[in-house]
Amino acid sequence: LFEVENYLEIGVRRGRSMSIVASQCKYVNIYGFDMWIKNYVGAENPGQNFVVKELDKFDHNGKIEFLNGDSKKTIPEFFLKNSNLYFDLITVDGDHSLLGARTDLRNIKNHLKIGGVLVFDDISSHEHPYLKKLWEKEIKSQNNFYTHEFTDLGLGVAFAIRKY
Repeated sequence: LFEVENYLEIGVRRGRSMSIVASQCKYVNIYGFDMWIKNYVGAENPGQNFVVKELDKFDHNGKIEFLNGDSKKTIPEFFLKNSNLYFDLITVDGDHSLLGARTDLRNIKNHLKIGGVLVFDDISSHEHPYLKKLWEKEIKSQNNFYTHEFTDLGLGVAFAIRKY
């Protein structure tokens, strides 16, 4: 429903979320952060080349930049080098530990454009029951976001739109 110029994703894995964005926004600039750990939590993590091939299926013509490593370190390093870069859409689906998820949310939220959308996955996960409370504390309780949570199916997802 809106044009996405810059998209940031933490936790790329197979590139499914990226592909959805690329299918709707052919020229979006994509920045993907992942550790590319093989067989991560028992699921295949096929790597960057696979993700690029998935994006090619949608005739994606924007910039693609993959940043490898722990997002708790790579995100701050990235924003030190790109302090004036802001995002229309950010997906956080990386480290599901309390510290990791909190750090990711804190590191990216000020780089979401006004009117931009933040997506936070797995807020209903039985394995990570603290993620919903984390979302509520870090994002929902803030006055500068409109928020909505969807927990009826799957592992749940939360959305926020930055007001100011």
